Amino acid sequence: MFSEISELETIREQKSRLSARERELTTPVLSDVGFISTIYEWFKDREKSRRLLFEDREKFVFIILRLYSIESLAGGRIANGVREAIAQVLGLKSHNSVSNFSRKLAFRYKNYRDFRKDVDFLYGEIENRLKYFQKENNRI
Repeated sequence: MFSEISELETIREQKSRLSARERELTTPVLSDVGFISTIYEWFKDREKSRRLLFEDREKFVFIILRLYSIESLAGGRIANGVREAIAQVLGLKSHNSVSNFSRKLAFRYKNYRDFRKDVDFLYGEIENRLKYFQKENNRI
């Protein structure tokens, strides 16, 4: 009987540690969805294009989800307002298409080295711009 009590205590401790770690991992880098349009402009500047190709859009959506709603890349819900903001900047008629679009992104990131390499590079550039912007404007 004591072993069951001990095992139960161990399980509760593990669940507590896992819950704390999950909270850390799911804390968004950004919360102001109004800033998504600025990030989109930065992204377009980087890609030197008025209109992004499909794969570029996937990279952009992945980066936005990483910044605003990382849990959605692990099968969770996209944070409130993020789908709509992405749909708006990409000129999509329906924000539901963002959900459909985003379902395969974690798979692509995990399994396609070139996609992952490009996303990591672009994310680093966006992250640097965010740090600079935050320093200059005392916000975000």
